[in-house]
Amino acid sequence: MILKKATAAVLAVATLAGFTGCNFKYKKDIDAVIEVTDKYVEALSELDHEAVLDLTDWDEDDDEYKDIKFVLGFEFITDSVLMDKICECYEYIASTIDYSYEDGRITIDDNDATLKIQYRMVDWKKVFAGSYASYDDALAALKNSDDTIIVKDTLKYKKEKGTWKITKISKFDEAFSFVYALPNIGTEPQPTITEPTDTEPTESKSQQDLDYAETVRAYLAFMKDHEAAIKHAEKIYNKPFVTFYDLDGNGVLDMIFVSADNVNDNYSSATLHIYTYDLKTKQVIEKITVPEIAYMAEGGSFYIYVTEGAFVVSHRNGESALQHVYTDVYSLDFEEKYGIPGFTVLGSFKRDEHYEYDPATDKETYTYEYFFAQDGVNYNTCEEAVYKDSVGKLAEQVIYVIGYDYLPQKGDVEYPIVKDADTNFDHYDDIVECYKNY
Repeated sequence: MILKKATAAVLAVATLAGFTGCNFKYKKDIDAVIEVTDKYVEALSELDHEAVLDLTDWDEDDDEYKDIKFVLGFEFITDSVLMDKICECYEYIASTIDYSYEDGRITIDDNDATLKIQYRMVDWKKVFAGSYASYDDALAALKNSDDTIIVKDTLKYKKEKGTWKITKISKFDEAFSFVYALPNIGTEPQPTITEPTDTEPTESKSQQDLDYAETVRAYLAFMKDHEAAIKHAEKIYNKPFVTFYDLDGNGVLDMIFVSADNVNDNYSSATLHIYTYDLKTKQVIEKITVPEIAYMAEGGSFYIYVTEGAFVVSHRNGESALQHVYTDVYSLDFEEKYGIPGFTVLGSFKRDEHYEYDPATDKETYTYEYFFAQDGVNYNTCEEAVYKDSVGKLAEQVIYVIGYDYLPQKGDVEYPIVKDADTNFDHYDDIVECYKNY
């Protein structure tokens, strides 16, 4: 992919006629603003946080200063092994960042300026939705991609002592959301037996091997009935949604998949399903269902992970003005305690995030409410400290991440899962291909 960086000399030609609030009186200021913007985008593409910050009027105590340094400096990655694996992917994505704007999208009023731009970069979302044997393969896929995505932003500037400085970057987190995502990396499960026959178990074909093969065949047959819904979810949300994994360590694989609720709706929500196989009754039995784990209105972000003794599903839905974040906690030891084939809910936490924007003051306000439901349904108000302590401890105890949409950011109570966040979902067709000889 070849993405050309904009230059001040070229862009300044377009500034003379169309910009709002401008005439030849402001030509010098327009050129200066565009030059600052060129340098800013170039610094972004090089992940040079010092160069970006030099172009702003922020100091070290400002939250914006800390955010830029935190993201561009990869300070959010605390695992050195993960850092070594993923940083080249992030560096390449950043290197493709370009920007553009349209006539009439800049306003200059004496010492204040506003410029509306569009970042353009490689479509990392589409690439990360694929499955790869290594991070090198994911990097190669990024480099071979000709697809791009656009993120719109509004930059604000102020002239102080004759020098224009950036005072606000509205969509920086959205533009750099790729640093909170990971490609699907994993080794395909290797068959432990050859094609099964009707013969009795031998030394090369243990009963455990045959039980494993029987379970896999039952899952593949069951999934076939849900193929259209699973593939539709993968298409809508552009990510894999199937895996087999022994969640509770009882020696029996569990089948985990996400399927669209309406195969005829390209904006359909999607539901998480988890099944086990009963070797005695030869039945595929559902353990739990989590509705609307994927939700188009705000992307349906989610984290699915296992701790010592608990299965946790954290998912978000709602609109920009009000987001609901649920953390559903299930017991993994149901067979010992309850004798029934299903996870038992231990409780559900909910966080409501309220967002308000005042255009008159350009002020954004976030407020939060916290709730807990012992039965997972009937929520009561919860102390903030209790909520953060409980959900934070779950995130700190993660031992296996099944899948996720976007990784949490530093400051989020779920942030500790980042260190273990290698998704284990695969595409429907890849799972079928992998296990086809069972």
